[in-house]
Amino acid sequence: MNYNLLCALGLLLLGCSRTSPPPPATSASPAQYAHEAEHGTKIDDQIQEMESRIQSNPADWVSMALLSKLYLEKGEESPADYLKAEKLALLSLSIRPVRNSEALLALAGVRYQQGEYPAVLKICQQMPGSPDAPRLAVRALLAQGKIREAASWTEQALKRQNDAYSLTLAAQVSVQGGRDDIAQQLLNAARQVEQPKQRDVSAELRSLWGDLLRRHGKFKEAREMLESSLTIQRRNVPALRALARLELDQGNTEAALESYRQAEALTHGPRLLLEVAALDPAQAPELLKKADPLLLGAQRAPLLLLQKKPEQALKLLKQQEKTGANWENFQLQAEAYQQLKQPGKALEAYDRALAQGYLDPLLIRPALELAKAQKDQKRAAAFELKLNSLKAN
Repeated sequence: MNYNLLCALGLLLLGCSRTSPPPPATSASPAQYAHEAEHGTKIDDQIQEMESRIQSNPADWVSMALLSKLYLEKGEESPADYLKAEKLALLSLSIRPVRNSEALLALAGVRYQQGEYPAVLKICQQMPGSPDAPRLAVRALLAQGKIREAASWTEQALKRQNDAYSLTLAAQVSVQGGRDDIAQQLLNAARQVEQPKQRDVSAELRSLWGDLLRRHGKFKEAREMLESSLTIQRRNVPALRALARLELDQGNTEAALESYRQAEALTHGPRLLLEVAALDPAQAPELLKKADPLLLGAQRAPLLLLQKKPEQALKLLKQQEKTGANWENFQLQAEAYQQLKQPGKALEAYDRALAQGYLDPLLIRPALELAKAQKDQKRAAAFELKLNSLKAN
């Protein structure tokens, strides 16, 4: 493995959590993609084939496992899809309880969508040799704010294979750990070893890179990267979300709303319904009603905040915090405290969110505005410094 990349992960494992502006890219156009060939088979065709196999052989546990993964791929945020995936994965495992990694991975994917992060990690630990397990394990750990553990899984993936998949995973950990400089190096390295027929990885690395550039105020380069991601993989919710955040950063609320709507149309996911509702008050009541039965546990907190029920939201967020919480949890806590007219506690929650290392103008600006409104000059200066650190590139 490249020594510099190993050192980068070592910094995370040692608990380094500072954010530096990313260095200039090594290519004039890193958004360019060398492998333009489309996938040979559409996912709907693959689903139809697997369903036909199962109809012919109801005990075909292999096809059940593969079909379960296809339902996850088709729409990870769609409750209808991941509930189908769960049913098929469990059925496959009931027929073949051992040496059935495809069904286990699909089940881990379902548990991730349900916010059951410890369960995801438990499943992934059953498959230490699987090249796919680290991706889900890392995401589950990052959702709990466990950067060190996520970095450890990523290091194992890189030791196994220094490919675009593992490098992009390491970049995701670096971003959450507050090392945007290292993340850009990892993403650039991933781009240089891209392979055909890995469009999901190529799209993911560009959506992550585009959002990184957006946070550092490089809007033109960010848009180019995100548009490249969407060209590679049209059904690309992370890129559309990042594009929406880019529009919000530039004050284009209507354009942001359109990007969120496009993402929601692809998955019909409850989280996206909430994001649309937050920007469209006229449709909010209908959208919240639709999302309500689809959200579980702490996933309901944003819904409750939009419904102006901060006490209930805070209770769920505090429960989640007991098992681990990332910056998003504390940002939502800050919003809850603001609704409760408790600005002091809101500022403390913002402090905890920003202490995780991940910096975003969309996170820092509300904290800065609140500190200024409370005449908290010390905090305002600290938030201003963090904001300027992102701009200084």
